Amino acid sequence: MPIFGALIKRNATLGGRLESRILQTKPYQHQLNTFKRLIRRASVTSFGQYYDFKDILREEDPVRAFQEKVPLFDYHTMHNRWWHMSLNDVENVAWRAGLNILP
Repeated sequence: MPIFGALIKRNATLGGRLESRILQTKPYQHQLNTFKRLIRRASVTSFGQYYDFKDILREEDPVRAFQEKVPLFDYHTMHNRWWHMSLNDVENVAWRAGLNILP
């Protein structure tokens, strides 16, 4: 049983450190960092290459550049334009296969 107590204590400590690190960062900056990380990871997908995510990341205002370059899609349009490819065994269409989006 001491092992379980140690694991719970370690996870609680880690959670507290993570929460305090996030709170020290301004919320917008934290969201911007997360956005950049996700765009960087998605830049190798067909979707990311089509909309040139790597170029978006080089922009001074990557959020604005993303909004200007990537149109809004409803579910059906996204499926018809992109997701149907993954049904035909095309990998990395809109997200890299096997990629965990969490840090």
